[in-house]
Amino acid sequence: MKLFNKMPFMALLLAAFVAGCSNGNDGAPGAAGPAGATGPAIPGTNPPVVVPPLPTTTSAFVALSAANGTGGAVTMTDATSTGNVGSSGAVTLTTSSIVGNLNYGGALTNTTSTISGTTTASLPVVNVTDFDAAYAAVGAKACDQTLTGNLSGLTLLPGVYCFAAGATMTDSTLSLLGSSTDHWIFKIGNNGGGALTGTNFRVGVAGNGCNVTWWVHDGATVTANAGVPEFKGIILAGQAITMTGTSTPSLLLPFSGKALAKAGVTLTRVAAAGCP
Repeated sequence: MKLFNKMPFMALLLAAFVAGCSNGNDGAPGAAGPAGATGPAIPGTNPPVVVPPLPTTTSAFVALSAANGTGGAVTMTDATSTGNVGSSGAVTLTTSSIVGNLNYGGALTNTTSTISGTTTASLPVVNVTDFDAAYAAVGAKACDQTLTGNLSGLTLLPGVYCFAAGATMTDSTLSLLGSSTDHWIFKIGNNGGGALTGTNFRVGVAGNGCNVTWWVHDGATVTANAGVPEFKGIILAGQAITMTGTSTPSLLLPFSGKALAKAGVTLTRVAAAGCP
């Protein structure tokens, strides 16, 4: 009986098997966004994001104007703060409430407002220097990705995202895809200048709003002129922070996080709630 060589036949069979298993790409699944996402999630970093911790002299406040000297100012109008408020300068309260303590280094003007905790006419210098150190530490974090334009409609995995200049978000939602222990850092104006501007901008994140850090070279302005979009995160601003809700006093802008600035902090028709 004549024998045939089996080796070419086996090679052809193996090649056919491999071709049949191929799907036309490398086989790696794409990152999936949450329900309603319009595209794949943009990857951040593989190792967990390590956020420089805020010192207790800073993290104790929901709103803090930590300007050098007495140049700071906190202004609250038709607003609430569930947590402490501090200013190196003046504090002006109008039909507002603070569920917590108040520290201020300048004048206090209180018009039909309530403060549940202690009122202290001083803000220790360490509160300002510690904030400056925390601001610098976050600003020194290396970028995982540099984005341009705005964050509207994106889905982002945990990471450090940088904007060389300013970032503007309007009538949209930023979805942050991760667990309740993950962290996101956004550095606005990373190359020496830029502000954060959000109008009807909602931040969707699982768990604690303080898992999101907004480092801003210049100022931050968050405005709601329709509905009640919820803004989340710790804002560390090199200039003033201004947050404004709708013109309807009963529709306060929900803010889960902390507003910490080297200049003034103004909350108008905002419901600010701190986080651990």
